[in-house]
Amino acid sequence: MILGVVSTESHRAAELMHPSPLPAPEGMLPCSGLRDVYYRQEAAWGGEKLLASETVAIALYSTGHSLREVTIELSGIGGADGRRFSVRQVVPEVPRGREIRTEIASYDLPDDPRQFSVSVVSAEVNVDK
Repeated sequence: MILGVVSTESHRAAELMHPSPLPAPEGMLPCSGLRDVYYRQEAAWGGEKLLASETVAIALYSTGHSLREVTIELSGIGGADGRRFSVRQVVPEVPRGREIRTEIASYDLPDDPRQFSVSVVSAEVNVDK
């Protein structure tokens, strides 16, 4: 059963924590905005970043309910002047217990992006899965 779109700014998002969440994968950090969702930032080609302008990959994992149409916001600091940036992207599906990767193109990011954080802005929550 799809509950519909849940804005993480509403109180309803906090109520949607799964009653039996899976353990979070090692090395993943909690996303802000929606409980039970974790992320890891990595180089799009695997391993360590080689260039300051390389595409960034974000791995997402839901320890709770399966999610669809997940809008995430990648925030951080970039450029020589250390200015703040944020980029939003929609991930079609984040099933419960399965790691999903998405990429943020280098042309959407400032040079030398760093100090990343990921927030879930909105999502469709499937309470049956």
